[in-house]
Amino acid sequence: MKNKGLVLYLTNGCNLNCNYCFVNKNNKQILDFDKYREIIEKYKNDISYITFFGGEPLLCIDLIKKIINYNKTNNYNYYYILNTNGTLLNKDIINLIINNNILVNASLDGNLLSNKNRFNRNIFNVVIKNIKELLNNNIDVIINYVITPNNIEYFHDSLLFFKDNNIKEICLLINYDIKWTNKDINEFKNQLYESIDLFNKDLKVYPIDSKIHLLKDNLEEHKCDFGNENIVVSQEGDLYPCISFIDEKYKNKSEYINEVNTSNCNNCSYLKYCINNCMCRSINVNGFKFNCKLEKIYIDLAKEIINKTR
Repeated sequence: MKNKGLVLYLTNGCNLNCNYCFVNKNNKQILDFDKYREIIEKYKNDISYITFFGGEPLLCIDLIKKIINYNKTNNYNYYYILNTNGTLLNKDIINLIINNNILVNASLDGNLLSNKNRFNRNIFNVVIKNIKELLNNNIDVIINYVITPNNIEYFHDSLLFFKDNNIKEICLLINYDIKWTNKDINEFKNQLYESIDLFNKDLKVYPIDSKIHLLKDNLEEHKCDFGNENIVVSQEGDLYPCISFIDEKYKNKSEYINEVNTSNCNNCSYLKYCINNCMCRSINVNGFKFNCKLEKIYIDLAKEIINKTR
């Protein structure tokens, strides 16, 4: 059964230099097409979608076209996700996206003030223009919004900005590689609750929207199945368990071990709706308890939103 995603690090190269980026941009190697062909022939029956990742994958637009054409020629029917900073989009690329029904994950950390880690004003304006062009062409766009301690004060205003620009789906990506204080966490919580009337009405904001659906339908949150959910391919063609673990320790292993200790979670009332065992959220500078605090905030907020809509 096809149930995995194939994530392709096409290149570590990028035309930007976001200050929280975890990718080693000194390695400018590009994924060799022959290596892709070798991997897809091995795993073609295991995957349902392909994600173009980087770096900035649109620096490798010819490779993207070649991969899509190869799959079409061989009747490999996958859907595609493009992770992009949105700066290189043009008419040709937009047509490629339309013709192949590609979902776009575009990086935009809220309004202009909130983008202090990523874009200056000129680049910000280019990205907004390109995102509007995608939306005007009825292309599915999800905004990847990286939350850091130095931009949380603009969170509520940023959601209003998204609403005003007809952006409807946002994925919150917490920067786990920088230290968060209790003050930072409380400020983020306050910003979330200030925005409560926007959730599940004007905007779909993940993971809040996901928690709402879990609670409404009394479903259990999907836990991290480390190394078994995705096949991650580096630009050298090596295999890894997760985009956050491109490391020699995990290179080309036949099996992976989740190292998160969840032994204290068994009696927790939040456990059913919590991603408590995610490796990248737990093994970082903030530790396991940070993810625990965030998950409780998300779940409590989702409960509050459900109560307000009854």
